[in-house]
Amino acid sequence: MNDHDRLLEENRRLQRAVEELSIINDITTAINSTMDLDQILDLIVQKCVGRMDVEQGAVQLLQKTSEDENKGSPLKTMIRKVDVLSTVGPYRLNAHLTDWMIRNQKPLLTNDLVTDQRFSDIPVSDLNIRSLLSVPLVLNGRMIGLINLFNKKGGEPFGPDDERLLSIVASQSAQVIENARLAREEKKLMRVQEELQTARRIQNRLLQVDIPKVPGYSISASSVSAREVGGDLYDVIRLNNDHIGFCVADVSGKGMAAAILMACLQSTLRGHAAMAERVADCISTVNRSMFNSTTPEKYATLFYASLDPKTHQVTYVNGGHNRPYLFRADGSLETLETTGAAVGCFDHMPYADRTFSMNAGDALLVFSDGIPEAQDSRDNEYEEERLVTAFRKVQHLPPTMIVDALFSNIRAFTGDTPQFDDMTLMVVKRD
Repeated sequence: MNDHDRLLEENRRLQRAVEELSIINDITTAINSTMDLDQILDLIVQKCVGRMDVEQGAVQLLQKTSEDENKGSPLKTMIRKVDVLSTVGPYRLNAHLTDWMIRNQKPLLTNDLVTDQRFSDIPVSDLNIRSLLSVPLVLNGRMIGLINLFNKKGGEPFGPDDERLLSIVASQSAQVIENARLAREEKKLMRVQEELQTARRIQNRLLQVDIPKVPGYSISASSVSAREVGGDLYDVIRLNNDHIGFCVADVSGKGMAAAILMACLQSTLRGHAAMAERVADCISTVNRSMFNSTTPEKYATLFYASLDPKTHQVTYVNGGHNRPYLFRADGSLETLETTGAAVGCFDHMPYADRTFSMNAGDALLVFSDGIPEAQDSRDNEYEEERLVTAFRKVQHLPPTMIVDALFSNIRAFTGDTPQFDDMTLMVVKRD
């Protein structure tokens, strides 16, 4: 090689170095910018497509989803760039090529994909890809995605310089991409948290029941959600015939879905309770409404009763709910049996109602299953026996103080252990 050729080669080498530094500088600038994930990916692909003179480029990121959702490809194409003069559709790696990259986690350079012996046993001819350069995005030894370049223009081959440059870009880009993705996830989480806080405020208003004053009776209730929003419900309703309706219910599931169903159940119950002549008829109608408006896995256990303060008769339906306890003033204890299935399970479920009398000094305790199932740090459950014992110690107090004392007793048992179910208590006491 003469001096002239050496000078030309040195100029080409310097030109490549300048172009490489330009790409790396643009990516480095993105690190310190406020660009979001899509903008950063777009910049990376745009620079690679232009610098390496290819028909198309794409970035694929590994999806952080469940196995079932990843039965197709675990990689999702985030950004794709196509040359403006291209008349073909987007090129894609099929599942076999994707699996090869995930297994090997090293650059793939091929200038004749169809005849490449590494892929002789897999279908690639229908991909219409002549040449391919794919480089993994690796962060802390973990692959987070791929940068793919398809078909050099003019039939030119990919070379070692192309692989080296794309590997440098991938190395510089991996942290930037992950930071941007984490920032996007954080923003999503913040929006979800804001929505949950709004839902919690709405639910709290729904549970801030204006308990009507009932001559000769005192009623108190409280609910503690295991999450931001819960699926437990309590309500006290003044009925048209001067009776008082009261209810404790527990909707299946957790979180936002349960909270929405809880609100629907409350409005449905209130609407039908005001019109129904019999308690059993009311719950039968609520059941049909719930069955027709929810999916099969959605239901609610429910205890609903109507109190006549003149005769002191209480008529109730227990739809698959925990059996409430009736603490008599003479020290005896009765349980109110189940009279039907949870509402929403079956279309035409028959419900029977039962009636008992409230004597002076009697107290009725209604609760959700989150109370006996509350756990301490050793996974021991609070259990109903402990609830009954705690109630007997405060039975002489007004209902508001009874509810507070019971929740204090539960907190003393559970300590700081997070609970997995909502907890609701209601006490109805005759003076």
